[in-house]
Amino acid sequence: MGDTPIRPGDTDDLPEGVVLPAPHTRLARLTHAQWERTAQDLFGLDAPPGLGGAFRTDSLPGDAVFDNPGGALDVDEVLWNGYQRAAGTLAERVTSDPGALARIAPDATGTLEDRAERFIRSFGARAHRRPLSDDEVTEYLHVFSTAAGLYGPLDEETAGIRLVLEAMLQSPWFLYRVEVSHERDGRLVPLDGYEIASRLSYALWGSMPDEELFAAAAAGLLADPEQVRVQATRMLDDPRAETAVVDFHRQLFNVRKFQGIMPNTDVFPDASPMLSEYASREHDLFVTEVVFHRDGTYRDLLTSPDTFVNDELARIYEVSGSYTADEFVPVSLDPARRRGVFTQVGFLA
Repeated sequence: MGDTPIRPGDTDDLPEGVVLPAPHTRLARLTHAQWERTAQDLFGLDAPPGLGGAFRTDSLPGDAVFDNPGGALDVDEVLWNGYQRAAGTLAERVTSDPGALARIAPDATGTLEDRAERFIRSFGARAHRRPLSDDEVTEYLHVFSTAAGLYGPLDEETAGIRLVLEAMLQSPWFLYRVEVSHERDGRLVPLDGYEIASRLSYALWGSMPDEELFAAAAAGLLADPEQVRVQATRMLDDPRAETAVVDFHRQLFNVRKFQGIMPNTDVFPDASPMLSEYASREHDLFVTEVVFHRDGTYRDLLTSPDTFVNDELARIYEVSGSYTADEFVPVSLDPARRRGVFTQVGFLA
C-alpha cells in the first residue's frame, strides 16, 4: 500500500478480509423531503403538510450525488426560523382539527397532569424516535404547564398539547437522526435498537419508524441481523418504499439533469417540449418494475432491454404500435441497440 493514505470506505489494495467502515454522520439533519414525510407519519396525515417548501434551499457540495450528505446539511438562522414557523403552523393545524387531535391526545382518564404525562411519553417517543428520559418528561411537563392562556380560547389541555408539539417539532431529536451509542464491542460501537430502526426507516421509507419497527426496537430484536432482514423485507412491501427507492435511483443516476433536455427544433422539428418529463417518467417506471416487480438486481438495471414508452418515446425508439401521450406501456427494445438505464432517452438526449 506504500505511503498512500487509506480512507474510510477504501477497499483497493487492502489485505484479504479487511474492509474499512464507511464514514457516517452521527448527527444527520433530516432533508426537507424527510421532514415532510416524517411530519405526515407522525401525525397520521393523509398527505405531507406542505410546509417544507418554504425552508431555505440546502446548498450542497458540487460533487454531491445525494441530497443528504450529513456534514453538509446545516441549520442557519434562516432555516431555523423556517423550522419555528413550520412547528407553529403544524401544531395549530393539528390542535384545531378534532380528528387529528384525537389521534395523538391521551384518553380522558386521570388528572390533567396524568394525561399530560401520558401524552408526552407516548407522542414524545415517536417524535424523538426513542423513549424519553424522566428528565425530558419533566421538562416537557413544564412546557405544558405554561401554555394556559397563550392561545386565546383553547382549553388548558389543548393549549398544553399545542405548545408541547411546537417544542418537540423544534427539538434536535426530531430535526436530526441522532446516534449517541458509545459502548464499544471490540473495535465497533453497536447501535441500539432505536438507532437501527431509524436507519432502516429513513433508508427504505425516507421517514420515521412505524409501530412495528418501534416495537422490535423496544424488544431488542434489532440486535439480531436476521430480525433486521425480516423488518427490511416487510418494509419493502410498503408503498412508502417505492417512493424512497425510486428517489434514491433518481439521485444516483442524476435524473434531475433530464430537466435540461431541450431538443433543437431545427434538427428535431417534431420533438415534444415534454421530452424531459417523459424521460423522467420512463426512468421511474423502469426502476419500479426492476426493483419491485421483478426482484431484479443492478445488473438488470444496467442490461435489461425492457422499458416503458408513450407515443413520443415509441417514436424515438422506433417501436411499432399504437400509443398515446398519457399512457406509458411496457415494451422490449432491440437488445443490440438498447440495454439498460444508460441507453434510455434521458441519458442520450
